[in-house]
Amino acid sequence: MSTESQSPTSPSPTSPSPTTKYSSNYYTCTDEIFAESMKTNGQTFTIVSATCPALTDVSLLELSKNCKNLTSLKLQSKYFTDIAIIEIVKNCPNITFLDISYCPNFTDISFVAISKYCKNLTTLLVSGCPEITDISFVAISEGCKNFNSVYISSCENITDRSVISIAKNCPNFKSFSFYSANFTDFAIYEIARNCRSLEKFHFTNIYNNNCVSDLSLSEIVKNCPNLKVFDIDYCVQVTDKTLNKISQNLIELSISDCPLLNDMTVSKVFDRCNQLEFVHLCGTGNLSVDCLIGIGEKCPNLKTLHISQISGLDKSTYIKVLKGCKNLTNLHLFDCRNLTKSVMLEILNECPNLKNIDITSCSPELDEVVLCEIETQFPNVRFTRDE
Repeated sequence: MSTESQSPTSPSPTSPSPTTKYSSNYYTCTDEIFAESMKTNGQTFTIVSATCPALTDVSLLELSKNCKNLTSLKLQSKYFTDIAIIEIVKNCPNITFLDISYCPNFTDISFVAISKYCKNLTTLLVSGCPEITDISFVAISEGCKNFNSVYISSCENITDRSVISIAKNCPNFKSFSFYSANFTDFAIYEIARNCRSLEKFHFTNIYNNNCVSDLSLSEIVKNCPNLKVFDIDYCVQVTDKTLNKISQNLIELSISDCPLLNDMTVSKVFDRCNQLEFVHLCGTGNLSVDCLIGIGEKCPNLKTLHISQISGLDKSTYIKVLKGCKNLTNLHLFDCRNLTKSVMLEILNECPNLKNIDITSCSPELDEVVLCEIETQFPNVRFTRDE
């Protein structure tokens, strides 16, 4: 076909498709830069991340006018207020994913507006918003019928009432993630009683770790057969009563700093849950290497393994633990003081797909010179040390 006969509006086969995602530079973005991007390309954006401490409502108001097709929004700035978020949800009713982190000026007014205008909301992440209360989550759970995933962290005015409202109003809920949250067995029990389709449950509370126990956690694993992720770090009252009921479908397990668990219970979990891909295990003097022996052969799909403060780990037992971990790509060995170059070489030969190894607080023998030698021999491997 000649050039003359082609329609002038026909896209070239090699022309790039319109950009659908915009992410602000955390350090350099300003209201002027952000607003110009919204004016120029806002109509094409469906995913926007406005996470820069310098941004104000000016940016969000420009977003609300130009991004009518928005489905995913991430916000983080101490200058954002209710005024801006209300305009956004009024003008962008197709939002399904909303992440609000460390926006201290947002109040319940914002979340009531979200519940009114964003009827298709499925996922809500809220961190460090001290002004919001249970009014927000009651409104969301009653107004957004497709709501099925929540993450709540460091919101001190959110109580059991929020969780109970979600559990009762959203029976098809898939994912609960709670960090530093003041919830108790009463709220978690309502999840277990009402949300039988639950696939992910994460509860971590370092500062108030006596509030949840087997009373509710055992009901979660018993009543939720589709559970795939079960993370209960720092739950100091959990015992084998909970772990003995865990679903065989589990792919992620994190049981760090749970002092009442023992080797036999943990080992039986690995015997039963052979689809596990992610394991995070940190002892408090209660767990030994015996619970980990043969985990690679029991769980052949294992890709990520975190180990710290497990007694009995020495030069002779690392390989017993990692034998059969042919699919392991990420290994975290925190505070393993007896790691040597020869042991590390044995590990790498046993686990041919390893790519990332975290050796934070491990043996000083693994200095920069030694690590460079190992990386030269295994060029696909990278070591990290966060110290």
